[in-house]
Amino acid sequence: SGVYNYMTQTVLQAIPNSHSHFVSWSDGLTTNPRLITVLHDSTFTAIFQPNAQHYIAANSNDDSLGSVTGQGYYYYGDQIVLTAVPAERAHFVQWSDGVTANPRTVQVISDAQYTAIFEPQTFVVSLTSNYPNFGALYGAGDYTYGQQVTLTAVAFPDVEFLSWSDSVADNPRTIVVTSDTTFMALFRHMLGIDDATPATHCVISVSQRVIHIDGLLNNNVSVFDLYGRRIAHTPSATGTVTITTPTAGVFLVQIEGCKTQKVVVM
Repeated sequence: SGVYNYMTQTVLQAIPNSHSHFVSWSDGLTTNPRLITVLHDSTFTAIFQPNAQHYIAANSNDDSLGSVTGQGYYYYGDQIVLTAVPAERAHFVQWSDGVTANPRTVQVISDAQYTAIFEPQTFVVSLTSNYPNFGALYGAGDYTYGQQVTLTAVAFPDVEFLSWSDSVADNPRTIVVTSDTTFMALFRHMLGIDDATPATHCVISVSQRVIHIDGLLNNNVSVFDLYGRRIAHTPSATGTVTITTPTAGVFLVQIEGCKTQKVVVM
């Protein structure tokens, strides 16, 4: 624009701002720049329009586990930052397109959708036993925060469950998971040395590392070490049974229908 003499030629140029583009002049011409010849006072209006915008959708796979920032309308070529914000006791895994960067930068070229995948934080519940051979334990595993879990200790024959290591005797018991935790089940063998009395109709003798049991009348026979581990079992035995012990030591001989007897193997 400016003041020009009659018949002077000048160039008009329309320069769009960022994220805009030139459409035409007010007289309909689309040439830009354009050459005009000045004949009289004139006004030319450049018509601009904003560039098209694209919508970037960014959301969470579970709103209770986390949220996402950065979604909205953007112009082609814009670089934007998307951020996945996990909730308490949850963690970000990846975006729906497999990218694990967080925050992440994307360049806008079209409408697009990004989903942040969150997972709840998990904790490990471990179960142990004071005597692993005394029983089976159920309920160990990975659980999410606040999940209710049932722990069960199943005692093997001739064994009884006493309590858990935190003195809770409930079995089964229900816990609420809030952290990594270990519970120990406490078992004991129900056959104690203090209760040992000789069998009434059987004769037990020991030679070296062999236990001889005579006079059995269709009795079940079991031999345990002092840890309560059964080292031998002979069902429905009649007459004489011989049992070789793995080591020397003190053993408990249980004969069906009789109290337990302590024997010493040298």
